[in-house]
Amino acid sequence: MKLAVQLLLLAPVGVMACAGNTVGCPPEGYCAGAAQGAELDPAVCTFHGAPSPCFDYDYNFLEDCDGNLDQSCLFPGDGFCDDGTFFLTNMNCATYNYDGGDCEEVYDCDGNLALLNKLGDGVCHDGDLYTANFDCLEFDYDNGDCAPADCEGVCLDNYPTDDGTCQEAYNCKKFEYSFRHCYPPECPDGWYDMGRENYRCSQRTGGDRFASFKMDDFNECECYDWCQDKAAENGVELTAFDHYSDKCRCWTGDCTDASTIACHDDGVRADEFEGTDGRCPSATYFPHPRVDDCHEGDFVQDVTMYQAYFEENYYNDGYCDNAQLGNMDYSEFDWGDSPIGDFSCDTFDEDGEDCLGATCDQIFEITNFAVLDEPNMVCDGHANDITKEAEWTTACDCYEFCAPSSGSTTTQIEFQRTADNMCQCIDECESQSNCGLESTCQIFHVERHTDCCGDDWTLGKVVTEIQEGELGEFYDQYVLSREQVQSYPKVVTLEFLRTFAQVQGLCVPEFMCEDYAFSFGSTTTEYFELDDDSDGVVPGVEIVQSPCLDCQVTSQEQLDNITIPEYRCDFNQDSAERYTQLKDYYLYQSLGGVGNSPTVLDDYCTCEIYCRLTKFYEFAHGPCNATAGYEGYLTWLEDPNIKFAVDSYKGDCRCWDYCTNETLWQCTAGQVDRCAEGDVAVVLWAFLDAPFIPPQVRGA
Repeated sequence: MKLAVQLLLLAPVGVMACAGNTVGCPPEGYCAGAAQGAELDPAVCTFHGAPSPCFDYDYNFLEDCDGNLDQSCLFPGDGFCDDGTFFLTNMNCATYNYDGGDCEEVYDCDGNLALLNKLGDGVCHDGDLYTANFDCLEFDYDNGDCAPADCEGVCLDNYPTDDGTCQEAYNCKKFEYSFRHCYPPECPDGWYDMGRENYRCSQRTGGDRFASFKMDDFNECECYDWCQDKAAENGVELTAFDHYSDKCRCWTGDCTDASTIACHDDGVRADEFEGTDGRCPSATYFPHPRVDDCHEGDFVQDVTMYQAYFEENYYNDGYCDNAQLGNMDYSEFDWGDSPIGDFSCDTFDEDGEDCLGATCDQIFEITNFAVLDEPNMVCDGHANDITKEAEWTTACDCYEFCAPSSGSTTTQIEFQRTADNMCQCIDECESQSNCGLESTCQIFHVERHTDCCGDDWTLGKVVTEIQEGELGEFYDQYVLSREQVQSYPKVVTLEFLRTFAQVQGLCVPEFMCEDYAFSFGSTTTEYFELDDDSDGVVPGVEIVQSPCLDCQVTSQEQLDNITIPEYRCDFNQDSAERYTQLKDYYLYQSLGGVGNSPTVLDDYCTCEIYCRLTKFYEFAHGPCNATAGYEGYLTWLEDPNIKFAVDSYKGDCRCWDYCTNETLWQCTAGQVDRCAEGDVAVVLWAFLDAPFIPPQVRGA
């Protein structure tokens, strides 16, 4: 649970003015109804600028948006989005002005919803380390938190200003393409092929002119745009457009360079037509295949004219060119005559990776997944140590190409980038060669990490790509928490996941195996000084301390309250089933046993964990033993018909299904006095909230 903490700031007397909701000062805002408590020392009042007498106040009196009582009135507006995910408290509703504005969101520079409390908070959010990106013109470069730098990251003395021209140093999305003077360019070239000089399309050779208009000052870009609009209206495909008789003419059908006709009587094929044309000159344009951007539906932009310019200037430049400029969602926005293309889809390779959740450079910076050998060196392959190769793209792609398939136990991976830009997988490097000082040659050494299902965690997981149903409680308390996701690096590493889960006590099913101590706990083996079969081997029992399999009894007092002494489950009654037992765990030492007691917390918990772990193993069979075991274990535990119980009888720790009040027997002395072998007691987990009704004694 989140705790409200007030800090007593040391300052000279008289400097501080009494501020609402600080020590001794009258409560205000959401705290206006706080109950007055004890009177404070006058010195405290003076220190905080409060009028004397001043008082302590109980700030824990609010009912949050989910009906939770006794929540702190200090939470709204404290700079942390309390939306009920990470902490129990949910102040994210109109009643509390969405946590006093802490949960307010805006569209950041990349069009992603980001918490407004991250803007200007003293940390530069530029999209490299964190998910939020406020380092752009629209947000005044994270309200000044991001140091001035041009598109290449070169530091500047000051932030750039608009001088009315296209300034190439600022021609990137961060500066809205030099304050919108660079993109889109007025009329680029390279997006069409020219026909023969002074030739034009003709209906006499199979062309179909479906539209035209007079254009005295011909502009091929305007003509193309107009023709494409008319093509859409007429339901035809634009194959060519030409400038003839001072007109922009739009063509479908057969208009190719071979089928065009000359404007003058001595041109090619002139003998097929009588007389001279008289309306020359002319020019024919064959546009490249139409390229639409990544917008959907009615908001799609035709970027045929701009694709070459985009690739030359913005492709893989480190900025996601997705037509998002901040403060609103432009995914459904008509750019009209000034298209700003969205290149954030597979058609454009996610803008050369710029629009991925994390680029390989960012992944490497966060995870440090590879150790680099000396620069400019490669394994020379003389001993057949190169196993396979592919064209180099990124170190991440090369690692994934070389890494073994899921289920492999291989932990050491080596690969390299060669002088001819190839990714090569290395089995064993017998000797190396130097590629030269200006080369890109590099050998990478990677220690591979997988979870219990064989899923590779070496490159981490981009947090925005983690799906519901993955990573158990970590998904619920971290991935769903906007505050947490936007406060930590956007790539979740294995070490971060482990540490976070341990600190918060979270169970992550994909890591429920011994290698990860059944989800980031610890495993110990308890050895009992017994040798039942006289083979000289002392039996050992694996005990796990983890959030997934931990003992559910948290105190000796709780154990005292729920333990039913002198009773035990009985498998002869009403189908009670004993599914496992730990022999002699509770047997008195005088009888050769361990001598533990079911009424001592540590002793009992070892028994309960043993029962739970045994049940986990029972279900741990499937494509992934860890998740199958956990799902089966959880279903078993939550089934109200199972009636899980733990008891002590005959000196054994025993684990039961279907043990109820009706199946309990009181310990009585028969031919063999089982009551004298060890303490007898039972814990009925299914009935912890109901009073125990002792059954009649059923005999010895």
